[in-house]
Amino acid sequence: MREATLITQPEALAAAVFRLQATDRLAIDTEFMRERTYFPQLCLVQVASATDCILVDPLAGLDLARLHALLADPGKLKILHAARQDLEVLFLAGGEVPGPVFDTQVAAALLGFAPQVGYAELVARQLGHSIDKGQTRTDWSRRPLTPEQLAYAADDVHHLLALHAELESALAARGRADWAAEETAGYANTALYRIEPADAWRRLKGLGRMAATDQAAARALAEWRERRAIESDKPRGWMLADEAIY
Repeated sequence: MREATLITQPEALAAAVFRLQATDRLAIDTEFMRERTYFPQLCLVQVASATDCILVDPLAGLDLARLHALLADPGKLKILHAARQDLEVLFLAGGEVPGPVFDTQVAAALLGFAPQVGYAELVARQLGHSIDKGQTRTDWSRRPLTPEQLAYAADDVHHLLALHAELESALAARGRADWAAEETAGYANTALYRIEPADAWRRLKGLGRMAATDQAAARALAEWRERRAIESDKPRGWMLADEAIY
C-alpha cells in the first residue's frame, strides 16, 4: 500500500476515486465531531485499498459526490470496524448508506472476542501490530491537521483489509459467515440513522417506573427537546438535561 495521501483538491479527489474504482474491497473510517452540534460534523474520510490510502478532507470545500457514489457502489465490499456511527455520518453527509458492509467488530464477536472489542486490540491480537491511539480525543475540525493526526487516521484503515481476510477465513471455517452477513444487513436501513422527535423518549431510562401522567410529560419534554436540538443543531443536553426531564 502507498503512503497515505491527504486530499484537499478536486483534481486529486477525482484521480483517487478513479483508481479506487478498480478494487472490489474498500477499507473505510471517518473522523467527526459532534460535541458542540446535534448533527455530526464530518471532518475526514479515510479510504484504503490494497494499493492506495487516501485521507479526504471534507472541510476543504470539496464536492464529495463522486466519493459518496464510490462508497455506495454495491459491487464493492466496505470494511469498517464498529461501523454504525461511521455509516450514520456518511449517510447524513451523502444521502446514501455505504454497503455492503463487513464489520470487523461484529465478525470478531462471532469468533469469541468481547462484543465491543476495540480496533487497536483486535489488530494487536490478530495481526500483531501496535496502534498508537494518542489522537483519540483530538479536535478533528481544526486545520491544519498535524502529521500525528494524519498518521493516526491512516492507521485506522491500514489494517482493515488484512483483518477482513483473517476474520472472513475464520468465520468460514466455523460456518458462521452467513451470521456476520445477517448481522450487518440491517445497516442498510436508513431508519437507523434518522431520529424521529416523537420517539426521542426511548432514550430515557426508567420511564416504566413512573406514573402514567409523568410518563406522558417526560415523553412530551423529550420530543420538545429533540425538535429544539435539531432546529438549532446543538446537543440535546444543551437544550435540557435528562435530569431536568426526570
